Amino acid sequence: MSALAAAVAATAAGIIGLVLADVVTREFRTRLDKLPATVIRVAVVRAPRPLRTELHDEWRAELNEILRGREALPLTRLWIGTRYALGLLRSSRTIGRTLSLTSAVDPLSALLSGASYSDAEQDMLRRAYQVAAEWHQDQWRRSGDPHVTHTVAVARILADLGMDATCVCAGLLHDLPSRTDRPTDRVLAEFGVEVAAIIRDVIALDSVTEPSITALVESTERRVLALKLADRLHNMQTIEFMKVEKQRQKSRETLWLFAPLAGRIGFDRLQNELEDLAVSTLVRTR
Repeated sequence: MSALAAAVAATAAGIIGLVLADVVTREFRTRLDKLPATVIRVAVVRAPRPLRTELHDEWRAELNEILRGREALPLTRLWIGTRYALGLLRSSRTIGRTLSLTSAVDPLSALLSGASYSDAEQDMLRRAYQVAAEWHQDQWRRSGDPHVTHTVAVARILADLGMDATCVCAGLLHDLPSRTDRPTDRVLAEFGVEVAAIIRDVIALDSVTEPSITALVESTERRVLALKLADRLHNMQTIEFMKVEKQRQKSRETLWLFAPLAGRIGFDRLQNELEDLAVSTLVRTR
């Protein structure tokens, strides 16, 4: 290829790239304006690690300046726009999952439709979800998911185990005392003595050092143990986001304490799943 032909091809490619970059950034900016700030934040957190700094820094600095109409050299626009377009493609699945999560009208719909709760119990569970979502709104899991997705998952596990609405409600609210400033007496006042007592007793289990399984079964209410096990199960299901040594520690703890405990109180399926997750994690991280 002659030098002239190469120059023409390079110029054409540059013009096409510049147009495409402008189209992509304008279109995404239009959509971006319609998204809640929480969606944007989660999308950045859940992006692949090498992309996070680029999304955070370039997006909020140079890109926002360009997209607001400020002048920039064509080559600069091409360079930033192309990188941004590639970044959007790489993170499209992440942003899509985030949008589908936050656009769900009622995250409890499957839970409520899958169990025979009275109207009053359904109302209690919806109120519990709203409280949890509000007080955990600025908290995120290591996976990048909003923290409330954990409490909903725990509630779903409890419902699948056949626990009553009071226990499921406690599952939705169980992290409030340890992760938020919401006073415990407000949980008591709004959701009753039983819900508050289950949450209190679950928290108390955290301070027990190397407990005897038999003693736990004999001295602790079954709903409290069910909530503790459901919390551990979801944490094991998302354990890959922890540091490797923490994964191994939690897996060993699950094998010697939580899986046998599940079997002792009649949750055989839960025991099997805890054992499978713990063993597979130990094998994977050895």
